[in-house]
Parts: sequence; structure tokens; C-alpha cells
Amino acid sequence: MPRRMRDLRGRLAAAGPALALLAGCAAGQPPGSTAALSPAAPNAQTPEAAAAASFGEMEQATPGLRAMGEDGMYLLEQYFSGAMNLLYADFTTQQEVFVCAEPNCPHNTASCTSWLPFAGDYTFPALAALKGQLYLVLGASTEEQRPYISGLSADGREQRRLTELEANEMIQSDLFADDKSLYCAVVRVEENSASQLLLLRIDRQTGSQTWLYTFPEGTTYGLDGVAGGKIAVVRYPDPNDPAGSFDHWLLDPNADIAAQLAQPPLFSTDNVTRKGQVYRGVLSLADLPAGTCTLTELETGKETVFSVNAEALGLPEEPTDFFCSLETPGIAMLQVTCPGQTYRFVYDPDQGGFVPFTLDGSPTTPTALWCRLVPGRICWCCTSATRRSGRRTRTWPRRKRRR
Repeated sequence: MPRRMRDLRGRLAAAGPALALLAGCAAGQPPGSTAALSPAAPNAQTPEAAAAASFGEMEQATPGLRAMGEDGMYLLEQYFSGAMNLLYADFTTQQEVFVCAEPNCPHNTASCTSWLPFAGDYTFPALAALKGQLYLVLGASTEEQRPYISGLSADGREQRRLTELEANEMIQSDLFADDKSLYCAVVRVEENSASQLLLLRIDRQTGSQTWLYTFPEGTTYGLDGVAGGKIAVVRYPDPNDPAGSFDHWLLDPNADIAAQLAQPPLFSTDNVTRKGQVYRGVLSLADLPAGTCTLTELETGKETVFSVNAEALGLPEEPTDFFCSLETPGIAMLQVTCPGQTYRFVYDPDQGGFVPFTLDGSPTTPTALWCRLVPGRICWCCTSATRRSGRRTRTWPRRKRRR
């Protein structure tokens, strides 16, 4: 491994603010319900965040079946037809519990706080954790419900509907949050089947909606990441233009968005020989012809460059494709494709380099993977009930869930 790779060690150890959401919970139980549904106090601000109307640093979360924290995670699982159940998994006790305080509850009726029904079309809510707050998100409408975002109490047992969208609208991106607002991209389908992509701001206390910008028709845009108080936006090329580029900007959502998009992009890629992504203030650029990947801290300009080749990674053949990202807080993941095989590596601060991520003794790509840097160790949590701590592998037997 190149010596410069060791520069990642210090940064990864401190990367990403930790969520306070799941901290301090009792063994085998979800955190207490003393925290209110209102957002936490503003975080310490970076110079870039202060320039962005002093709304604080931006955070990003992908709504899904898991919401991670330091000591455990909330998860959605289906045990009964037409509903999901909300559970809490404690990393220390290795137990999962229904988020319900009612003794002998069957967890299959509306009186149970863990029971979340969904329509027959299998459009069900998802979880997202942002700024110390747990959210329940229904991204698209069903026969019975319009899209919504609800705030959950710290123990998950109380819900407060924050905002609702119209039936012809759907959330089309990750959720983003600063100290005052939530942000997301929304697709609105008109009666003539024409669609628009809009940027929506939602007040985290009142739920009031502000439509900030309507993206130009005929061009595809997406929300891609965060850096300081800004959101990374990507403009996709025309699919009929083989020479088209992916253009990326960092936008202050509370300033003139049209004027910002009129400026030259921060960087452009072709997504074939040069791939890029912004996540948690870090720009990741993979240069396939050069066989290098560069991570740049956007606030400081610090660059870390490392080689991606068969010798450096111990691969049987030279890679044909690769990409490095920080999609998981504090964890650098490297995915490498060789003829007939895909490998995934994780950065190990103890070794100062990338090591294979394995589930069965050989490098593999898990079908579902959540990672979290916990003080003193790296944790992997997989759907197969295999857990990893440091470089040792432990298999947790699936215990009967406490009721």
C-alpha cells in the first residue's frame, strides 16, 4: 500500500458526528423516552456552515429498514401480513426487542406501538436518523395514505406526524437535515402524466413546507451528498449522448439555486473511466486509467491518494472497475471488480490499509450491509446474523426476541 494511505487513519477515526439517538440505552431495551420529538440544539458550526445562513452542518440519511446508532439500531421487520414491526437491536446484549411496553402484547394490532400497517401494494414506511432524531418516512402514496414524514420519540413508541405530501407526489432522494430543516427531492406527477422534480424544505419543528426550486424539464438531476451546510447535486447526461458528463455542484439550499447551477460545476465525471461522489464533506474520485482513488476533504483541501491494483490489494487479476466511497459514517469502503468476481474492502486504521471484507472466508459482496465505527472497534452488521468486531468474526445465534 502506498504510504499516503496512512493519512486516512486519523481522519477516519474522527469522521462523521455520532448520533446521540441510541446512546445511553439500558441493556436489551430501546433508549428512554425522555427526549422530546423536537430537534436537538444546533451543533458547533464550521466556517462553511456559518456561511450557509448559520443553519449548521448538513447531515444525510437514506430511508430504509435500519437506522444505526452507537450502541444499537432500530429496524423494521415483517412478522404479520400487511404490517411491519419496529424493533430495537442492542449491540452489547445481542438481543432484539419489540418497541412496545405492553406486557404479553401480540404485536399485531394498532394498539401496539411497534405495529406499522402498510397497504397491499407493499409500499411501507422506512427509517431515517438525522440530527439526533429518528424519522419514519412513507415515500410514496398508497390506497390509504399519502406520503408523510413522522418524528419518533427516542424509544420509538411515540409518533408525531411532521408533514404530508400530496397523493401525486413522492420523495425521490435521501433525506438531508440542518439544524432547522429537512430537505429532499420530490417528484410531482401532473394530470397529463408530465412530471417535475422539485427541492422541498420542511421545518423540523412545525412541518411547514417551502418549495425551493423546480429543476429544469428535459434534464435529470439528483441529490448526491453533503459538505458543510451544502447539498451535492448531480446533473446526469443525456442517455443518447455517449460523450455526456455527470456534472456536480455543491448548493446552499437557502440561497439562489438557479444562480448557483449557472456557475461551472465543482467537478465532472464520465462515470466510466472517472467516477466521483460527495459524501459527508469528502469528495471521492476514482481514476480507472491511472489506477488511483483520491479522497479530498472539501473544507481543508487535504487529499489522500492510494493505488488500486492487484499487487496492492492481493488480487489474482488486475481490476477492471473500482470505486471508493464513505457512504457509511466513518468507514471507507472499496469495491473492486475483476473478471468474474467482485471484491469489497474496508479500511482498517490498525493496519493503515484496506483489508478484504469476508463473510465466509473469501472476499464477497454482502447482499445487505450496515457499518458503523464504534469507539475502539469497527462493527459490521449483516442480515445473515454474522457480526464482526475488529478483525475477529463472531456468529450470533438468533435468540428469541424479548416481548
